Amino acid sequence: MIVSMKPAVVYFSLTGNTEYAAKQIAIKLNADLIRLRLKKEMKKEGFRTYFIGGMSALFNKKPALSNPVLKLDKYKTVIIGAPIWAGRLAAPINTFLAGNKLEGKSVYLFACSAGGSADKGFRLIKKKLSGTEIKGAALFVNPLKNKDETAKIDAFCQAVTKEST
Repeated sequence: MIVSMKPAVVYFSLTGNTEYAAKQIAIKLNADLIRLRLKKEMKKEGFRTYFIGGMSALFNKKPALSNPVLKLDKYKTVIIGAPIWAGRLAAPINTFLAGNKLEGKSVYLFACSAGGSADKGFRLIKKKLSGTEIKGAALFVNPLKNKDETAKIDAFCQAVTKEST
């Protein structure tokens, strides 16, 4: 198997913030972009959506994905992105992590939130990926609306590039 020097950006997005950040990262790093998709789509807004999403993240649920297992063998670097729900990365990331091996890869994390912290979410993912070195992590706050986050996305990409060379 030939290992690609291109990174893979694997992400889940509900409202578009994480998708925006993932696309910016993919463009800046010339990475392949892989969107995780729920088999049963969620509404993008409303109390019920946030309640169910938060509860699924809190209780470590693994919702069914239409693409649960990905072909990541060819990638040396994998960047994982998700929104923050109830202080954790969105539940679809649990499904992705359960079905994909990341050992031996350089892994980076990013999250998007409306202003809450991602520290707990990053700690939990690092624990799930024990044995896999997490090279870096970043939080972007409402990057779709807050264009000031572009500098943070650039800095994140520079860190990935620096580590990869």
